[in-house]
Amino acid sequence: MAYLQSITNFVPFLADNLGFSEASMRMLLTPLIGLPLAYIHRTYLYNKSATTKHLYTIWWGLSLAYFNYGLDIKHSAFTVLLNYLLLNIIGGTQVSVALSFGLNMGYLLTSYGLYASDDYDMTWTTPQCILTLRMIGLAFDIYDGHKPVDKLSSDQKTSCIAKVPSFIEMVAYTYFYGGYFVGPQFPMRRYLDHVHGRLMSDSDDRPPQCVQASLVSFKWGVFYSLVVALIVPFYPNSFLFSSDFTDASFLYKIYIVAIWGHIAFVKYCCIFSLFDAVCVMTGMTYNGKDEAGNALWDTCIGAKAWDWEVSLTMKDVIASMNISTNMWAGKYLYKRLKFLGNRYISQLCTMIFLAMWHGWYVGYYITFAFEMAVINFEQQMTYVINKIPILRKLSESENLKVPMYILRKMWQLEYLGYPLISFTFLRWRHIKVVHGALFYYPYFLFFGWPVIYYAVVLPILKSKERKERKAAKTNMVGGESNGSNGNNHTKED
Repeated sequence: MAYLQSITNFVPFLADNLGFSEASMRMLLTPLIGLPLAYIHRTYLYNKSATTKHLYTIWWGLSLAYFNYGLDIKHSAFTVLLNYLLLNIIGGTQVSVALSFGLNMGYLLTSYGLYASDDYDMTWTTPQCILTLRMIGLAFDIYDGHKPVDKLSSDQKTSCIAKVPSFIEMVAYTYFYGGYFVGPQFPMRRYLDHVHGRLMSDSDDRPPQCVQASLVSFKWGVFYSLVVALIVPFYPNSFLFSSDFTDASFLYKIYIVAIWGHIAFVKYCCIFSLFDAVCVMTGMTYNGKDEAGNALWDTCIGAKAWDWEVSLTMKDVIASMNISTNMWAGKYLYKRLKFLGNRYISQLCTMIFLAMWHGWYVGYYITFAFEMAVINFEQQMTYVINKIPILRKLSESENLKVPMYILRKMWQLEYLGYPLISFTFLRWRHIKVVHGALFYYPYFLFFGWPVIYYAVVLPILKSKERKERKAAKTNMVGGESNGSNGNNHTKED
């Protein structure tokens, strides 16, 4: 604790000289402190008792939480106690899942209402939102653990538990220093399997060989932190409200939004990568082996930096950024809404929940509305391109591969940057300044496109398909008829 206090005294100096806020500086330092702690955990505690590992995790997790949030960690402590009592009294029932949902989301949303400001806050509510999903997921997992095995999906079988964890397990699970602050999400069963050495059955009681994989994530995190420190000052958020932006040409504004959006995303990828390094270092992210026998360390991680850099679609972005949260939403919400009978309704409900989970600001709802609209736009455009021969030929042309990649990447940068404006500035009075400077064109594109698609494009394509099937059927019948006449003629001869 003493050396954390010495670091605390040094934080304002670092923040001022590197251009970060104090809260951001503390958050950036946390995984840098956590990485050697994870190495000690992996190297020297691997064969120790589960209790020893729990206590180590609790001590350092609480210390780092206090380093970031001070006495505000009382909120997460209360949440853990509340959920522990709930699960011990009625755990494993539908009522427990409903109460967990209501209590955890209610506490989080009330906290947003009481403590949120006009900015994107880096306060105790950030880990509280992570904890909210973790506790709701735990209630689901215990509920699944009380159901017959043949009633469970493959996802549910990997995370269900029949027994309510002990209080020390709940606290350690909550304050694990690799996942408490910004994620990643992981189920209680994975944490317990990790602590009890059950993840790697062929390890021969040796520490996992995960150091190299951890350093890969760490390098990405350091690289992105340098990008933030060196480039962000040239593209500050305030620039989007200046006359240099609002009075500029339309094409220049599109260019700025694309660059600004990518750099804004870098901030998230930076912190995800650094905390991923901590999780990987402990060995918790083990995911079996590939076909060549190499160990994989990509379960329950927050980001895949390279995949994100080369992504071309919104689906690719979702698969490479904030991965564990998206997987949580798919597992505990989207798939369980199957009873609604419509995947679009399930998708909409999931998006609304994720927007609420982030907070009350209208900017979050605009962002997730755009995400859903862009995904549908991509799927429908892919269908259109595949149905029109000349477009399909152009998209598959080897000669146009590089130019098409560049165009698609430029397009992706733009439609990621535009909705990120609402995610960053949150309130409509701020958002409308920037969106208005761009004449709201993505609203017309992404929300107007479905009208054109279903009213005009799809009927034309379906009509064309029917004509082609009819022509093919006519040709087939004609061919059979000609073949029959030919055979008869031969027979007569």
